[in-house]
Amino acid sequence: MFKPGFKHAAALLFLGLWTLGTVALTLHLAPQQPARGNTPAPPAEDSMLAVPSKPRLANLPSEPAPLPEAQVITAEPLNTRPAQTPPPKVQPPKSPKAAWLGTVSAQYDDPANWEGGLPAEGADLVVRAGAQRLQLPAESQLGSVVIEAGARLSAEAGTIRVLGNWENLGTFEPGQATVEFSGSNQTVYGKTAFYRTRFSGGVKRLAEGAALSTTRRHNAKIGEAGVVVEAGTTLLIERGASCTISNAYGFQVAGRLEIDGGTFTCEVCNGGHSGWEDSWLDGSELVLRSGMFRAGGDADFSGASITVYGGSLEVDDDIWHSGTRLEIAGGTVRNCTSGAMFRLSGVVVMSGGTLVAHQTGQQGLRVSQEASFSATGGTLELSGSSLSSGSREDNGSENEGGIWLGTGIQVHDFKVSASTYINLNSAASASLTISGTFAIARNICFDAQGFRVLATVPNSPDQGEFLP
Repeated sequence: MFKPGFKHAAALLFLGLWTLGTVALTLHLAPQQPARGNTPAPPAEDSMLAVPSKPRLANLPSEPAPLPEAQVITAEPLNTRPAQTPPPKVQPPKSPKAAWLGTVSAQYDDPANWEGGLPAEGADLVVRAGAQRLQLPAESQLGSVVIEAGARLSAEAGTIRVLGNWENLGTFEPGQATVEFSGSNQTVYGKTAFYRTRFSGGVKRLAEGAALSTTRRHNAKIGEAGVVVEAGTTLLIERGASCTISNAYGFQVAGRLEIDGGTFTCEVCNGGHSGWEDSWLDGSELVLRSGMFRAGGDADFSGASITVYGGSLEVDDDIWHSGTRLEIAGGTVRNCTSGAMFRLSGVVVMSGGTLVAHQTGQQGLRVSQEASFSATGGTLELSGSSLSSGSREDNGSENEGGIWLGTGIQVHDFKVSASTYINLNSAASASLTISGTFAIARNICFDAQGFRVLATVPNSPDQGEFLP
């Protein structure tokens, strides 16, 4: 009935299905395990049904027994609300102009003590007469400052910077503070004693009637000057004003000190002696138009350029150096017999005025080898104790009396008010040239001791003696 080819194909299909079923049965028959307690294991279930086999999985560990039910502790719910912050502190407004009353307390930052509110940085300050004095915080910065009559202002330490004018009609207690005038152009009125003050930038005026002084008494070491005029700054002392330095070496000028009718008084000017404050730095200037510059002790102007148009520059002891340049157009420049050293060490130019050199038996006028002296006007005067060339056996020493010339000088008028001579230790080539009047007071002698003197000696009964 069937074709041979068909039978053969059916047989092959049957054989394939039989083989696949056998493999499936083999994979799904579980191995027999001996039962516990010698109990026969139930026979494996045979199945002639061919089912698709699944991949064999690795033996998994048995599931752990459930843990006993844990006791649940209920926690308080978290407070998720934000923490309460204190309200910001309200700062009282600050004013560019403020007046201190001090009627409530002495507390600086209490607005109730102020008229116009607390002062802002750089504010103009008025201190009114009140129950309490005003103490400035350290490192304060102010605009202009007015201390009214009966009012009190104090500073303990630090630096008080003032950008405007300063007027003191009351009391200022400086403590150990530095008051720095650092505005462009400023004026100081009234009488004020400072522990330390600095003038920085522009022109600073001491107005008529102003009196500035310092409170320190011991000699000023390096960096301790009570008054400092910085480079690029002019301190102008006007008519009727004064500046008084109370201690030796107590001021320093790097800029310009100009006296126009006022008075500047100091104890000792230093020109570089070890350990003490330098009074004049290189490039500094002293300009005297009228009024007075006065040093109570020795003066050394090393580093300074000095110009005298009028008034008087007076040193009550020795002048050890006359500065890099001394120009005299009017007025008077002098030392004093208490010291009597007058050393001309730089360029000296005279067109007017008078230079008075006092002398003693040990010291007198000294013209250094590096100096130059020329004059088209003015008078050089020799004064002090009278000396004779034979009064000392060792008068050849530079440190002995008379006039010591390290180089030749040319003067206009030469006035001899005390007997003197040219020191034998002068430079051999030194000479004295007098282009104007050579006046020797009656009973006074000038001994050239063989040095060249070019002058016209008048023949007058009022004329003293000239020995060539």
